[in-house]
Amino acid sequence: MRILIAIPRQDRATGNHVTGERFRRGLERHGHRVALVECAPEDLGLAAAVAAFRPQLALLLHAWRSGCPWLALPPHLAVPGVVLLSGTDLNRDLFDPQRREDVEAVLSQAAAVVTQNRLTAETLRRERPQLASRLYH
Repeated sequence: MRILIAIPRQDRATGNHVTGERFRRGLERHGHRVALVECAPEDLGLAAAVAAFRPQLALLLHAWRSGCPWLALPPHLAVPGVVLLSGTDLNRDLFDPQRREDVEAVLSQAAAVVTQNRLTAETLRRERPQLASRLYH
């Protein structure tokens, strides 16, 4: 499978970059072709990467920073997305009046939503039952 991992454009020492690299190495060990792409909400670089790599799936690390560029993909480049929620998504962006709508749109359009914390998964299932069938821990 061809998988594109979208990570926020940030310092390489951040958890998003480290996590993206770990996923890339692990997926490649299992025979997948993987492209790791840095992006930003106001950036069109993700569209260029999708057009060049032609992934079958996008793994979005961070619902707002990677999800906004994914939402902006032109229809002919649309690719299913899996969102791995970050602490920033859960503790800030879902409550930020300027970001909340975008995060909610990303979550509603994602093929799957993944959280690394069991308690977070339980809370999201309770507070956003519409995600329950696509929410994984």
